[in-house]
Amino acid sequence: MESICEQLKELNDYEARKLLSELLELSLSQLNHEDEGKAALAQHAADLCSSHIAAALSRRRAAEQRKTTVHLIFGLSAAGSFKVALSKLGRRMENEVIAFNEVFSTGPIHGLEHAEGQRYRDMWLADRIRNYTHYQLVNREHQVERITERLSAIPEHKSIDIWCADNAHDQIGLRFALHILKGKRNAIRVINVSRQNGLAAEQEKRLYTLGLLDLDAYMQAIEQSKFAAALSDDSRKQYEMDWLKLSDRKDTLRFWENGEVRAAAEEELDSMLLEAVKRLESQAINDGYVRAGAVIGDLQEHADQLIDFGFMEYRLWVLISAGTLSFRGLPVAMHQYEVRIKRRNKE
Repeated sequence: MESICEQLKELNDYEARKLLSELLELSLSQLNHEDEGKAALAQHAADLCSSHIAAALSRRRAAEQRKTTVHLIFGLSAAGSFKVALSKLGRRMENEVIAFNEVFSTGPIHGLEHAEGQRYRDMWLADRIRNYTHYQLVNREHQVERITERLSAIPEHKSIDIWCADNAHDQIGLRFALHILKGKRNAIRVINVSRQNGLAAEQEKRLYTLGLLDLDAYMQAIEQSKFAAALSDDSRKQYEMDWLKLSDRKDTLRFWENGEVRAAAEEELDSMLLEAVKRLESQAINDGYVRAGAVIGDLQEHADQLIDFGFMEYRLWVLISAGTLSFRGLPVAMHQYEVRIKRRNKE
């Protein structure tokens, strides 16, 4: 017969916790039992549970004390690659990585430092972007509210490295984070990979996002970051003031140009999407129709801007609804439908 220890392996985390909770409640109910043997066994079970909890908390505190630097990154994918690079360098244990699950270049950011602004942004994006609510729920710990709490709770003896590149998303996130960290005395460094010596020269195109780095480049960037200086008080104040200006605006699309965040009308993205469709149509052999995903990929390749894929698809459907584009296929995912410039005389 299979041992109870082997059977326990079949339980997931929730099921195991539920079983442990019920066993503990059963043991505690027996502590004052008239049968001394049962009472002693119950006491032993309670003591064993308390001992394991204390040991787990002790390990957690020790692990937390080993972490001397917090790294803030504006994307889950980049954060995952960053963690792998830290592990390869043997530095994972002393570093903590925090990541936003947002694209600040798209959608409203007005008043984002307040709960009302965060709710408005979520509602606005949920109305326009496919599966936005689902992905927010799945990655709840990376939402603006949770990350804001984590940033505010960083002990002041830890240094903070904020990683970014020359794109509107990162640069807005940088200013937002520094506003949240206002008044904290942590040493804060800004590591801009677009400006690191030798890193950009190895890329085939402008290094406008951390997503263009491979693992070796991440490791190189981490090694180079040792020589970065902490922000001065004046620099921090300037970033904080920049955020207040951004937060006061009500635009929903932003680009990075000439070292600044530029507000853009959503129709500007429409023009870029149409140009991408035209480029691909010229090579298409399937009645001029091209995959929606290919259109968005082409725009991303030519724009050198970091724009949310879901937001680009939303604008693609604005063009379809306006009769500027035709589509065919199943509009449930970008790889399942195709688009082309609408031909007025035939459609």
